[in-house]
Amino acid sequence: MKAINKVREVTGILREYGIEGARKEAEILIAYGAGIEALEMYRDNPDMTDSQIYAAEKLLSRRLLREPLSYIIGHEEFMDLTLEVGDGVLIPRPETELMAEHALKKRGAHTILDLCTGSGCLALALAMGIPSSQVYGVDISDVAIGYAKRNALRNNISNVTFLHGDLFEPFKDKKFFDLIISNPPYIRSGDIIGLQPEIREWESKTALDGGEDGLDFYRRIILSASGYLKDRGRLMLEIGAGQSDDTAEMIRSAGYSCFRIIKDYNGIERIVEAEWRN
Repeated sequence: MKAINKVREVTGILREYGIEGARKEAEILIAYGAGIEALEMYRDNPDMTDSQIYAAEKLLSRRLLREPLSYIIGHEEFMDLTLEVGDGVLIPRPETELMAEHALKKRGAHTILDLCTGSGCLALALAMGIPSSQVYGVDISDVAIGYAKRNALRNNISNVTFLHGDLFEPFKDKKFFDLIISNPPYIRSGDIIGLQPEIREWESKTALDGGEDGLDFYRRIILSASGYLKDRGRLMLEIGAGQSDDTAEMIRSAGYSCFRIIKDYNGIERIVEAEWRN
């Protein structure tokens, strides 16, 4: 079978299963499974061998079980990074890229702490974008820390240190930061059942569940972060839809200043930023 014909066949199957972006996903599954570059596939439209067809169909069967495409191919692009992802770690989202972009606009951050680092996407993007900085990423999951360390090696980034622990726990001897940034779990416990099967059935519950109202981690981070920020240090948090008012009130009550909210590409209030003054 010609590669393009196989792409068309797989596209139709994915559409039948209600998977969005079926054509693009079919191209990726065929190219990755068969070991054919996408450019080669469209330029030459090669005949696929039986073993290539079998390999591609094995990947398709995983996708039809709603396993995320990024888990199947084993990586996800984030900023200019290629990150290993898989079972036990959250797949980086465009909203988190937006937060990294905003953090990089202010280059005065020399010491940075990324809480709930997961795959290390934020810590690595900031370490790469500010080579003079020293970045720390913390996560309570040993599995996530393993991914983050491998991603540092994969992308040849050396000015980052990943530590296992619960939020600020690794810093018993206090260290003060120019920037504390986090994309913590913020899904309400009761809302997880209604998420897409790719998220609900496959991604880490630990990285998703923010407690009954989705705000558990914000309470802990906001109250503690001021004790780890330098004078005029900044706190940046990614938040879920509809959480900006509650988060803003926590930040004001905790004594932060210069507070602002940043909307994402869909106009949703997605990032809160505040400054701490000693």
